[in-house]
Amino acid sequence: MPLQVLVAHSGKTYELDCHSNTRIDVVQQALASLSVVSAQDQILICGGVKLDPARSLKSYGLPSEQETKHVFLYSKAGLKPGNPQLLDEDVPRVNFEVPIEPAIHQKGHPLDTASSPLIRAMPFYERQFKFHLQKGQAIWKASQARLEICRRLI
Repeated sequence: MPLQVLVAHSGKTYELDCHSNTRIDVVQQALASLSVVSAQDQILICGGVKLDPARSLKSYGLPSEQETKHVFLYSKAGLKPGNPQLLDEDVPRVNFEVPIEPAIHQKGHPLDTASSPLIRAMPFYERQFKFHLQKGQAIWKASQARLEICRRLI
């Protein structure tokens, strides 16, 4: 069952695959390998209760199938006044390629020799339609990837 851990200083969310008999110190080690907060500097809080590293997740009713229980990760160093801010977590950049607009006049289409100027214009409109469709699909895929990153940060 996945355990969702929200990092307080960055807003990043981690999902850990844990069982109810997993100890809190094992969760802290996993989080230390994923975040910039060492296991010794971690404070894990769920439902207003500080999680004891010597106990298991089961003693706190985690992970829960019935209700969503959020676990928050705080840094002891980040909570002390006068200490420098922790480094921000890296948020992956979403790159996407916009297709290249087709040339205005491409020869070789069977409708290019039609007698009606309206019919001769149809290949141009078809190329424009395909271009805008591909451009829209590229932007949509990138937007979906960015939205997924935002969901993880919330």
